[in-house]
Amino acid sequence: MKAFFIFGRSSLKEMKELCLKFKDDFVAMIEDFGGNVRLMPAMLGNKYLFLISSFPGKRKAEKAATALSKLTGISFKIIPMAWIDEFSELSA
Repeated sequence: MKAFFIFGRSSLKEMKELCLKFKDDFVAMIEDFGGNVRLMPAMLGNKYLFLISSFPGKRKAEKAATALSKLTGISFKIIPMAWIDEFSELSA
């Protein structure tokens, strides 16, 4: 499984509402697309909500981000990522 950042930007008020209203839906939706949520923090200074998730491939991650956007009205983007240990192996 490949790891991805999925992130969206919103106001602080929207972020609070999203976290309360959709947290469980985020996890269920990621799982519906064959992924799993590894981490779900919020960056308060930049007002970003992001998930670190694993998916079988980029296409599934893109579909999940699109579904999250439809659910919340916030545009979510994906960025492929690697953990430091994996990155060290890739760059060797």
